[in-house]
Parts: sequence; C-alpha cells; structure tokens
Amino acid sequence: MSLSNWAETKILNYLFSKAAFTPFTTKYVGLLAANPGEGATGGNCNEILNYPNYNRVATSPSAWSLSSGGLITNVVSITFAEVLENWGTVMFFGLFDSGVYGGGNLYLYGSITPSRVIVPGSVPRFDISALAVVLN
Repeated sequence: MSLSNWAETKILNYLFSKAAFTPFTTKYVGLLAANPGEGATGGNCNEILNYPNYNRVATSPSAWSLSSGGLITNVVSITFAEVLENWGTVMFFGLFDSGVYGGGNLYLYGSITPSRVIVPGSVPRFDISALAVVLN
C-alpha cells in the first residue's frame, strides 16, 4: 500500500502545523488496471475504463476498523455492481475522495494479489479484511 504524493503532502503539512487537514468522510474504492504510482491523481491513476455499470464504491467510516498497530482494514464487504462486459485485469485498488470517474484525489493504492480478470456476470467484491491499509 502506498500513499499518493498528494496525501503525503497533506499529512506532513498537517503534522507540522503548516495547514489544516480535514479528511474526507466518504471514501470511494476504485479498481485499477496497473500501478498508478505515487504521483497519480483521480484522473490519471490507471483506473479501469469507464465501463457500463462500473462505479467507485462509496464507504462510510463505519466500513473501516479502528487503527491498531498502524493497520486499518475493511470490516464490511465492499461490493461493485454486476459486470456487464469484460472489465479486463484488475491489479490494484485505489481509495479516492470522489465517486466521480476520473475525478477527485487518489489518497492511497495497493496491489491486488493475485490480480483478477473481471468478466461479464461476475460481481467484484473485497471480502471483510481484504483491504489492508498499513503505515509503518
């Protein structure tokens, strides 16, 4: 899991009292076809194509565990809509502050191991504790 450069800057400025920082309440989980890299934004993060029925999935604070030892995981399943056409191979997930395809800021991203080929009729989902956000 990696923080984006945007998130690193926000957090460091907050920690050193250089700027206020209010984290977003709703977090949106998106599927990425390749490693976005730390310089990515919501618009250039290798998100899968904007296929029919693909949307970033909104999660509330209650969908995530309380941090323990620098680890937070999802405590509910995060489920996408049924796939209507081949979405291709998904290798990473991203956490965004916007549900708009191509919009907002990418906060962090992590790999999906093994990668998944998303085919019509499937319903992609992350089971409980499948997404782990770690700071160390």
